Amino acid sequence: LHRMSSAQGISPITVVKGILASDYILSISESIRHLKKFDTLSGRTSYLGAMSQLSLAVRDLTSWFISSDEHGKNLPLDQIVERYQEPLHRLLDDIPTLASSMGMEDISTRERNYRDIGIDEKTSRILSVAPVILSVMEGIWVAQRGNSDSIDSLTRLSSIHRYLRIDEILKLANVVQPENKWEYSLLSQALHGIRKNTSLLCLEVLKNKALANISVENVFSTHDSYRQLSMLIEENLLHKPSVAGLSVLANQLGEIDPNK
Repeated sequence: LHRMSSAQGISPITVVKGILASDYILSISESIRHLKKFDTLSGRTSYLGAMSQLSLAVRDLTSWFISSDEHGKNLPLDQIVERYQEPLHRLLDDIPTLASSMGMEDISTRERNYRDIGIDEKTSRILSVAPVILSVMEGIWVAQRGNSDSIDSLTRLSSIHRYLRIDEILKLANVVQPENKWEYSLLSQALHGIRKNTSLLCLEVLKNKALANISVENVFSTHDSYRQLSMLIEENLLHKPSVAGLSVLANQLGEIDPNK
C-alpha cells in the first residue's frame, strides 16, 4: 500500500479503493474461504501456490486501476465493481472459449489442473486467468468502449499483442529494477502506457468496419510508424529493457493510426 502510494504519487485512499475493487471483482475473499481446506500439512504447497496467484492478481489489477484516471480518480468503488465484475465472470463461465479467443490454451490447462486437485469451480476459473488478468480486463475495456462483444475484442486484442510482441516486452520488463522512487513511477507509467495504447489501437481497428476482415499483419505492416515501432520492439527484446526505452515504446504505440 505504502509503496504504491508513494512511488506513484497517489493517495492511500485511492490505492485502498483499487485493492477493494480488485477483491470484489475477483471474488478474492470467497476464494480464500474455499482454499482454507488446503491449509494443511499435505495441502500446503497447493494452498501457498493458489494464494500467491491471487495475491499477484490483486496487485496487478490494483495497479491497473490506480494508474488510470478513468478508474482511480474519477470512478467510485461501486461503479468500478459494477463495470467489470459481471463481464469478467461471464467470460469465466466459458473458460475454453476465453482461452481460444486469447490464443492461450494454457488457461484451460490451468483450470483443469486446479479442479483435479479439488479446488472448487469458481476459484479454479479465477486462478486460471490470474496470470493474464490484465489482458482479460483490457479486452473488457475495449469491448465496453467500442460497444462490441468481449470475445471479439479479446480475439483482436490478443492478435495485436502477438503481432507486436507486447506480451514478450511486458514479461522482459519484469526484470527492470528501478533505482529510486522516480524511476519506479516512470516504469509504472510506461507499462500502463504500453497496455493502454495497444488497447486504443485495438479499439480503432474494431471501430473501422473496413478493417474487420483484414489480418493484423496487413493492418499495420504498411505504416511507416509501424516500421519505427518494430525497430524499437526489436531493440527492447534484444537488449535488457530500460525505463527510458519502455517509455519511448509506449509513446510510439500511441502514434500509430490504423485508419491511415
